[in-house]
Amino acid sequence: LLMNLRKKQLKIFILFILIHPINALLPGLYCGERICYDVLNLTRNATKSEISKAYRKLAGKLHPDRQRTAEAKAKAEEQFREVAVAYETLKDEESRKNYDYMLDNPEEVYRHYWYYYRHRVTPKVDVRIVILGIILLISIIQYVSSWHKYEDAVKYMSTQAKYRLRAKEIAKERGFLSDIPKTGKKRKDKEELRQEEEAIIIAVIREFADIRGGYEKPNLSATLAGSIILLPVYIYRWLRFHVRWFWKFTIQKQEYGTEEKLHLIRKYMNMSQAQFDCINDNEKNDYLYKELWIKEKFSVWKQKKDAEEKQKMAESGQYKRMRRYLKKGMQLISTIRRRAYHTIVNSSWLAEKLANSNEKNLRILHASREGCGDYAEKHIPKSVCFDLKRSQNKNSPYNFMLPESDFFSKYVGNELGITADDHLVVYDSGTSAPSLELAARVWFTFRYFGHKSVSVLNGGLFNWMKEQNPITKDQPEVEKRNYTCREQRSLVVTYEEILNNLDEEDQQIIDCRAPNLFRGDTTMSSISGHIPGAINVPLTRLVDPDSRLILDKDKLISIFENAGVDLHKSVICSCNSGIQACGILLILSTLGKKDIKLYDGSWTEWSQRADPENVEVD
Repeated sequence: LLMNLRKKQLKIFILFILIHPINALLPGLYCGERICYDVLNLTRNATKSEISKAYRKLAGKLHPDRQRTAEAKAKAEEQFREVAVAYETLKDEESRKNYDYMLDNPEEVYRHYWYYYRHRVTPKVDVRIVILGIILLISIIQYVSSWHKYEDAVKYMSTQAKYRLRAKEIAKERGFLSDIPKTGKKRKDKEELRQEEEAIIIAVIREFADIRGGYEKPNLSATLAGSIILLPVYIYRWLRFHVRWFWKFTIQKQEYGTEEKLHLIRKYMNMSQAQFDCINDNEKNDYLYKELWIKEKFSVWKQKKDAEEKQKMAESGQYKRMRRYLKKGMQLISTIRRRAYHTIVNSSWLAEKLANSNEKNLRILHASREGCGDYAEKHIPKSVCFDLKRSQNKNSPYNFMLPESDFFSKYVGNELGITADDHLVVYDSGTSAPSLELAARVWFTFRYFGHKSVSVLNGGLFNWMKEQNPITKDQPEVEKRNYTCREQRSLVVTYEEILNNLDEEDQQIIDCRAPNLFRGDTTMSSISGHIPGAINVPLTRLVDPDSRLILDKDKLISIFENAGVDLHKSVICSCNSGIQACGILLILSTLGKKDIKLYDGSWTEWSQRADPENVEVD
């Protein structure tokens, strides 16, 4: 049915085309549905002068200012506009040519639109002038650049002893350097004499020094404009050279002259003429003596030369030092690769490492909020329990503040058996979403005390068990170790620092508590509201609720940006007691951000110390 309907529509369209012939006058183009020649009362054979006369006559007659009534003036404006359009169309040769083509070929509708708008939009610029201007600009830049390079070469030569001495000798021979007057009014001081001598030396170097290659004296023929002008000469020389070469040495079998022999040698060496000219005459004579224009002899000489260069390099002290550096560098790269770690690791990676008996520096930490009761029930093999409650600062009035360095070094070294060189893998012992915050807090604590290799198991114990990896109740034996702390105080900000910068636009705070706590719509007044200007990004939104895995990079960036976080600016993370905020820090670290800090006191401290006007409630 649909096919039959389309066939009927096609027949109707074809019948309409046959009955209604194509009109060459298209609305919106040129004079619209009127012929421009008829508007000016002209024929298609009219000349430019006739077109101008007709326009002036009609323009004077139909000018709106000559009309008295408003109706006549409006009609005259429309007619005057048609006359002006017709004149603009026919006075320009290209526009008139396109218009005549439209009248003769009405069926080419798309072409008419294309040429009409192209003529209107395209700037009236002679392309030849543009090309000429570009060529001249490039040539000027080339010439000025060559002068600068030439002057640099002259200045360099004037600082070298051998060139200065030779320039002085030439200057004395030519009488440029006269005896220094010691008495009289013409006597000059040392500075004037030095400047005069320096100017003479530079002038002599400019005149007599043979500077070749990329620093040679600039020549207009070497610029783009000069090359284009002399292109016929270059083509003639090239053809003449090759025709002469073919005639003399291929047909007549003549022997090569010195010039031809040197040309062949330069060709085999893959050198430009400027490079070959820099070779001294003695070396060129040596090439001729060894008959290097013969390709077989050149190949033997080249192999021998390369072997000598390799032998010379192998015996040189510089090459031996370079080999030692390379060897040490490869050893360093291998060490770095062995010690390289990722901030986030997955369960399969950890399972593989546990199965490898060579991983002696791997330490696994079971992150627990308070006590190790859950650790005694089940944990990942070879892991030890890290108790956040036990490792908090006992002297602080706020819970879960970072511990003091002395206590931390003893706790980690004596009770957990960890050294600063160990690679730590921390996993969250929680089984409820997001299963990340405890491990992230341990991760940040070790970072704060200067531990370099710390990773977090993505998904924690929940995902480890979900993927049916082994768990155990056995607790490994711990050997006491020495652990040295190196506090990184720049990773943490204080209450005073945030308070003093509340009005600063550069201070960007992320609060990762639940939205109701952030807004303040809760009966728990001690934890309601937020720091002025803070942005709410709950940690639970950044973790998949089913797998407990961190979302992929694109989704994380989208969540942060939609919340109003500028990832190009530094970030301070806050929560209730500084634990969940470490989860945000961990995720931002995986996104490559470096300028991230923790407000350790978080809302617990802020709600107790801040004035009421510094507590916002939505």
